[in-house]
Amino acid sequence: MRYILVQMAEAYTQRITAADIKAGRIRVPAGTKALFPQQPMNVDVRLRGERKSCTWNPRHGPDKARSGVLGIGKGLAKRVAEGDRLGVTVAGGVFYLD
Repeated sequence: MRYILVQMAEAYTQRITAADIKAGRIRVPAGTKALFPQQPMNVDVRLRGERKSCTWNPRHGPDKARSGVLGIGKGLAKRVAEGDRLGVTVAGGVFYLD
């Protein structure tokens, strides 16, 4: 029996800042934005075990590439710490951040 190893690209958020926690947001860099919808909408997020519907804004600017913003709210922001960089996976339409 032969096994084939499949390596998937890793996707991460930007490092969380104190300003992000205060604003209740997570910034998503250009490389990871491809996992998210191309238009602003609500998305289902599971952040460290807690599931919530969150706002998503890909922030497509005509002048330059910008990070997308996932609005998680101040309550859910308590589950992250300054300096955290969260891994992003998608399964069944849910965005898992851990």
